[in-house]
Amino acid sequence: MENSVGATEKPQPHALKGWLIRSKARAHILRLTVLTLLGSALLGINLLWLLQTAQFRSFYFFWLFNSQVVIHLIACALVVRYDLGRRALFVVLLFAVLLRVSFLPTPPALSTDIYRYLWDGRVQAHGINPYRYHPAAPELAHLRDPYIYEKINRRDYARTAYPPAAQLVFLLSALIRPDGVTTIKLIFTGFEFIAIAALMLLLKQVGMNQARVLIYAWSPLAVWEIAQNGHVEAVALAFIALAAVAAARGWRAITGVMIALATLVKVYPAMLAAAFYKRWDGRMPAAMIATVAILYAPYLSVGKNVLGFLTHYPKEEGLISGERFLLLKRIHDLAPLPAQVYIVLAAMCFIAAVGYLIWRETGSGGDLLMKQLRGCTLLAGLFLLLVSPQHGWYYLLLLPFLSLTIERVMALEMVGAGAALLSFCRYHLSPGFTPDLLLPPLMIGISLARHPTLQWWWLVLVASAYFLSWV
Repeated sequence: MENSVGATEKPQPHALKGWLIRSKARAHILRLTVLTLLGSALLGINLLWLLQTAQFRSFYFFWLFNSQVVIHLIACALVVRYDLGRRALFVVLLFAVLLRVSFLPTPPALSTDIYRYLWDGRVQAHGINPYRYHPAAPELAHLRDPYIYEKINRRDYARTAYPPAAQLVFLLSALIRPDGVTTIKLIFTGFEFIAIAALMLLLKQVGMNQARVLIYAWSPLAVWEIAQNGHVEAVALAFIALAAVAAARGWRAITGVMIALATLVKVYPAMLAAAFYKRWDGRMPAAMIATVAILYAPYLSVGKNVLGFLTHYPKEEGLISGERFLLLKRIHDLAPLPAQVYIVLAAMCFIAAVGYLIWRETGSGGDLLMKQLRGCTLLAGLFLLLVSPQHGWYYLLLLPFLSLTIERVMALEMVGAGAALLSFCRYHLSPGFTPDLLLPPLMIGISLARHPTLQWWWLVLVASAYFLSWV
């Protein structure tokens, strides 16, 4: 009897194991449910904005977008902290599609750049070099219409500024459906999903949870600037992601081709070549030069005008005078600094970063890939900090590799990120320098001092905040 009683009092290992399994399963289901609710909230805000009048959309956009930023940060923390498996990846991809589909049929609300894309495509479809004339030129009078032409910015004096790879995409859109705003946005979204697929391949290669692709796929900045406003940066992001895939496989020449194609969409991705470059290996630079030469060749009939408005853009945008540097304006709130001095210091800082990436010890395998991706994020972040463009779509350059370079999420740093976001909201309500605006750089400094690696949430936060501050 004693043996029998004693036997009943012994722990039941299999029961404890079963309880732990059930507990983990419940926690897993709960996290998946939370992820689904967060995706639904992002989509709900899109639909709320779409169902309102134009006046409401304009007045409440800042707050709706800010709400999405907070939701996105929470979702990022969830997929970084927990491996939620393939079901989570399905949820991520489902809402990535729905978020974009909800905006595709709508006309751009925050930018008119898409109408220049459509015009360039129309001009090429009629056999005319897009770098030859500005839209108001008499030679193009027969192509004008009240829908596209009247919405083109700088139409009276500026030839196109978009390089050849972008021009080929514009031509493709014109051949599929002339003047189709939804068509060209659909093409851009297709390039976005090429980027997402490439990021998933990279995540799988380094053994990370593929649901981390949410960091790009659910980004409000990406959804608004591509699916809603229709910016060509989507094409550049796809080529940048494909360059990383090629670099991961050791395909040096193909890496060069992809970086060159990204550069021929928007010029600034050229700087990322420094992160992928391998010392004394000329294959990547040679491939870049050859790609640029081949794509520019069909447009060389206009001679030096083949660069279009690119030669005038820096001056008009205040990049020469320094008037358009957001960071310099904030510095001026504290003490005067000549624009020329700022430009020299910023250039020296950026050149130092490029030199470091070119001459550093590289490594091999997954370690090399992660160094390259961190290098890309470093260059993008530094460039955007120093140049601080006033247009939100430039900050998309930060997003592609954050899915891989995120390391961990600390509660204290998330609180700091929220506090910093609140300081930007305060600035939106009442522009002007006050001590609370020192919080973001202070928290970033503390974060980097504790963990001397790039911390993703600061990059996402700063990208969103800069975008919002100019809306």
